[in-house]
Formats: sequence, structure tokens, C-alpha cells
Amino acid sequence: MCLFRGKLKKVRMVWLIAIPVGKKEFMNYYHAFPQSDFMRSLRTHENSDSEDDLWVSYKKTSSLLSNCIRELRKRNVRIIKNFCLEDLKLIKDYDVTIFMAHHYDSSDAIEIGGSYVPTSSFIQNFPSDYSGVFDASSCYSSLFQTRLKLHCPSCRVLAVSSKTAVNLRLFLYSETVKQMVKDDEDYLAALNKVCVRLVDSVGVGNYDVRPDMVCLGNDLQSSVFAPKEVSKGDNIMVQLFLYKSQDEQDVMLTALMVDEKATVRNKKSICVKIKKGDYVVVSLEILNKASSDFDTDSDRKMMEWIGKPMSVEFLVRVSDSCVSNSFDGKIRLEVNFENVVDMLFRVNIVEKQNPQIQGADFRFEPHDRNDEIRMTSELVRQQLGNQICQLENQMDSDGEKNVERIKRDIEICKHCLSLLNNKTTANNPVLKVFISSTSDMKEYRDVVKRSVEGSNLYPEMYENWSQKDIYPRDMCCEKMMGTDMALFILGASYGYVEPIWNLSMTEIEFYVALQSGKEMLVYVDKNYQSKMNELNETDRRLANMQKQFIEAVSKYRIIRYFSDKFDLELQSHYELGILKAAIENKNKCN
Repeated sequence: MCLFRGKLKKVRMVWLIAIPVGKKEFMNYYHAFPQSDFMRSLRTHENSDSEDDLWVSYKKTSSLLSNCIRELRKRNVRIIKNFCLEDLKLIKDYDVTIFMAHHYDSSDAIEIGGSYVPTSSFIQNFPSDYSGVFDASSCYSSLFQTRLKLHCPSCRVLAVSSKTAVNLRLFLYSETVKQMVKDDEDYLAALNKVCVRLVDSVGVGNYDVRPDMVCLGNDLQSSVFAPKEVSKGDNIMVQLFLYKSQDEQDVMLTALMVDEKATVRNKKSICVKIKKGDYVVVSLEILNKASSDFDTDSDRKMMEWIGKPMSVEFLVRVSDSCVSNSFDGKIRLEVNFENVVDMLFRVNIVEKQNPQIQGADFRFEPHDRNDEIRMTSELVRQQLGNQICQLENQMDSDGEKNVERIKRDIEICKHCLSLLNNKTTANNPVLKVFISSTSDMKEYRDVVKRSVEGSNLYPEMYENWSQKDIYPRDMCCEKMMGTDMALFILGASYGYVEPIWNLSMTEIEFYVALQSGKEMLVYVDKNYQSKMNELNETDRRLANMQKQFIEAVSKYRIIRYFSDKFDLELQSHYELGILKAAIENKNKCN
């Protein structure tokens, strides 16, 4: 009897580990797979590429991992380190399988043996007749939970929908096995008790501990935005946002951009199992609706969760003869058609104020856009002329030090000046924004185009140009000279290199904008360096030129880093509005 004390008796369990355990394994991983996302994450966290620094950072995790392995081995849990896809064939002999791996958070892939394995390949190798429990509690594993369940209907799949600490997962593993031994329970019942104890001890209320749906670290917020009061005859804009807690500031900014009078009318933290692609239904119910007091554009709207802040808007028309003192509403949120939260809110209804119009002397000033454009062109000519003089003086003082660079800049200025002198200016009442990027950034160009058009500006981009008998470099320079501002999107690719000046078209466009004194916004993909490893061979050879270009840009202008399309759209829409107002005020003063 003593031989089996503290060991699992009925449940057969295996632990599959696809991350380094000890120092030797870690060092082998470092040298064999230096570009892996696992190592990239450590380098980013430590801001160092030294193997010693990275090991010091990982040493604590390694120690916890080794201790957990020893503890589970004592309780008859089989440990398989250095996991590969072939090992999935072994799990049919076990009732419970624990899987630990690094999930690549920028794509639908798992890192196994230093390589990115698409989750589709992982699922294909998974035994379709497995009837045990599969605890895939690696970060973002919920991205493939549903597909795995469809592939293997008899399997109980546990997953995590966000990034979770390794020490938390190790704690859950060891405590769950202890609970199984103590009360002779199955894995799900034991895990449920451990999670309940954890919630009670640390006061965390966002764990879903139902046996069929374990959700770790999922912190979702739901907020209703609306004005505090509106006048009779006006409209109420009701906005419902679903987002993660760390995105709260972005949500506030977005709500105010839609309605400057918006305030938070209700806010709740919700615990719900949700993954990308799930349907979210939002319903608006008017609780004190009189016969004709309020009218809504819709009482039910649907959206698809994409892992980023999302919103729906309801427009409520308040009758001129409204008898209610307030609009009382209830927002109901359903995920996959299951009710998860109800949120009540109130907007006060006030009498319409009749503004007293005071007489004032005024006169209309005719605005000549042609004259304004001519004045702007003359200022640009002066800027280019002054820039040429400064560069020539700099070449005389610097001697041979920077002569080639200065000659190139002078050539760019003179070329743009000749293009400007030969161009007849057409009347265009809308400010133009030149959008510059390499062709592989199309999805980001589309995002910025929406921001430009949403700010009542015209997007000047090569997609809108007609074919002309003009050299492409000259076309780009000519278009740049005819715009009011320039917006650059820079990523991993350097792009097409113009053979005469030996610069990419994007870099040429930047220096044209710089030398001619254009207002500029510059946005850089914050992951551009890691994405350079994914380029084809030709583009990888130019990667160093792109790094040097981005470094040069940062010396002349403030650059903004963006993480995804939503982040880029939010930043560009806000800053374009500020820049537009500044240019319009400047034009009025001139």
C-alpha cells in the first residue's frame, strides 16, 4: 500500500512538453533556432540578444518546470519532452493529455521544435477517436479549440483564450494532480476545485471554471456610451463596446470621435468563453417607451468577435413632443446566442433651448482656391531654392565628407523645382494627402485611405493615377509636389529601387516631401524587423537599406509605431484631423 501512496491509481496521464526544460536544452534551442518566436519574445522582454542574459531570464521558469516534472513523475504521470507531432499517436493510451507549447500570437501556428506548425497540421495529426481530456492550456490555444473538437468529437478540449503565465499553468497542473490523488477524482472535477480555491484566495472573478469550459485570464469589458442628456427633437447615439481591459483608453477615444458628448453610462466586466469568429448579438430595449416618444433605427444588431475592440451603434430619435423626462434603456449582450449580461442606462430628456441670436456685423469674404494654391506653390519654390543654397553651402564647408549625399539631395531639389515650374495648377478645393508605402502594404494603405477620406481629405495614391507617358519617378515627384501633406507607412520591405538615384521609390518620396517642406505623418510597423525574416530572398538582401532608411527618417521626423490595422486607423484618423486643422489655419493666416 505504501508504494502507491501519493500516486495516480485509475487515471492514466501524459504531459507533452514542446518548450526547453533545462539549461542544456535551452542553449541548444538558442543556437539551433535563433529566429524562433519563443526566442524573439525573450529577446524583446530582456532587450538583449546575449545567451547568458536570456538564460538568466528563463532560469526561474526552467526551475519551476523541472520541479513540476519531478512532482508529476512521482505520481505516475508520463513526461514527454522535446515533443514532436509523431508523439500525438501515443495519447490514445491515456485518459488525460496535458500539452504545453509556445503559441505564435501573430499567426495561427504552434511553435514545435523551433518551427511554426500550422494548427491545421496539428489537428490533422491528432487521433480523431481520442475520447480523453486534452488540456491545451498554452497561450491562445482557444484559436483552434473548436476545430479540434470538430475533428475529434469525443474529446474534452480545454483551452486558454489569452496570454497566461507559465508559473500559473504549472501551479494548476501540480495542484490538480494532487487533488486527483487526494480525493480519487477525475481531472475535470479536480481542476474545477483548484480553480475555485484560486478564485477565492486571490479574489479574481474572471475565471470560468465550468468543467467543459476553463477560461484563464480572459478579462472582457462591456461599456455603454451615450450623452448624459439630450433635448427633445434630438437624437441619442447609444454605443456598445466589447473589449479587453487593456484597450479601455482606445475605446474612450473612439467613442468620443463618434459622439463628442458621449460618456460612460454603464460598464461591466464579463467572464465569457469567446474566440475569434464567435457571434455577438447586441439588443436595445426601451423600458419606458411611450406611444411616440422614441424611435430607434434598430433594436438588434450583430457583430463578429475579432479579438480587438468592437462596437455597435443605435440611433434613437427623441420626439419633439416627448412626455418622458428620461430615456431608460437596457442593452443585452449575447455570445453565440446565449445571454451573458444586461446593462441598464439612462439619458435625461430636457426642453429644447432656443438660442438667442444676437446681431453682429459680418461680411462674406470670397475664397479663391486658385490663388491659395498659387501662393502655396510659390512658398514651395522658395523652400526648394533656399534648400539648394543651404546644401551648396554645406558641401563647401563639409568638403569630401558628405559630398555624394549632398549632391543627391541637390539633384532631388532641382528636379522637383523643374517639375513644379512646368506644371499648371488646377483648382481643387480639398486638401490632398500623398499616401506612400511599398506595394506589399496594401491592407494598411486601405486603412489609411479610409482615415483620409473620413477626414474630408483627398487620398493621392498610385492606385488612382492614370497611365501617362512619364517616367514613374517623375510621376511620384510631380504628384508629391501637388499635395498638401504626406503620409508614410513603412514596414519590412524596402521596395522597388529606382536605378538612377539608387533609392526606393518610398525613400525618394520622403526626401522630396522633406526638401519641399511638406507636412508629414510617418507610421512604422513595430514588428518590421521580425517580419524581415519572412521576406523572399531578393527583399531580404535589401532589408539593411530599409533599416537605415527608417533610422534616417527618425532623425528628421517623429515616427509612430502601429501594431495592427485597428491601431493604425485610430492613430491616423486622430492625427490627420489635427494636421488638417493646422494647415487650414496656416492657409488662413497666409
